[in-house]
Amino acid sequence: MIFLFDCVRDGESFIALNEKNEEVGYLLFQKNFSSIGIVNSVTFYQGSVNLGFLLTTIFNLYGPIVYNTYNVSEKGNSLLVKMLKSFGFQDLYTEEGIKLEQVFMKKQL
Repeated sequence: MIFLFDCVRDGESFIALNEKNEEVGYLLFQKNFSSIGIVNSVTFYQGSVNLGFLLTTIFNLYGPIVYNTYNVSEKGNSLLVKMLKSFGFQDLYTEEGIKLEQVFMKKQL
């Protein structure tokens, strides 16, 4: 698993620990602020294990604001995508009905 923490400006993470104080899960996210400094949305990037607890913790911390994801493909993050959908997150589509997905492009010189 590649962690994007260093790539997310002002990114934060919640780390779940078991009773032995061992790491058993994480959720990488970024808070977005309004012009007056109030959290108005949260963007989720990566996560694993105990996601329901971690997501519920964030929802309880910030309340009824916009929650979204960025660069979370089902292929590499199926557990996170499944959990987000169980919390009511929905896929987005273009006006033409094409599902929006992460795009990777490369040019060989």
